[in-house]
Amino acid sequence: MDNGIFHRNAVALEMAKQVITECLAVAHQHNINLSFEDVLNNLLSLSKLSDGQKISTYQDILNKRETEIDTLNFAIAQAAGDLPVPATALLGKLAKLKSDLSRL
Repeated sequence: MDNGIFHRNAVALEMAKQVITECLAVAHQHNINLSFEDVLNNLLSLSKLSDGQKISTYQDILNKRETEIDTLNFAIAQAAGDLPVPATALLGKLAKLKSDLSRL
């Protein structure tokens, strides 16, 4: 898929909102204060500006490279401690699986 998916597709946007919410809870736990609105507005701005450009994780998978999600999502899940981050963890697992399968 491409970066524009978040401003074009309500389901993708809702999934992104769930991940943002989880990640912000982890950030706040570590005294990193970001607002949901700022992160969401940045996501939507980037989505509109790069509409049609393949998401970097997808580019990595197509080129048989490890993805940043392989590391990033797992690091967030680890930093979460006891906070639940199910969408973030699942996204990481799915991206890693797809990345690993592409390199077989």
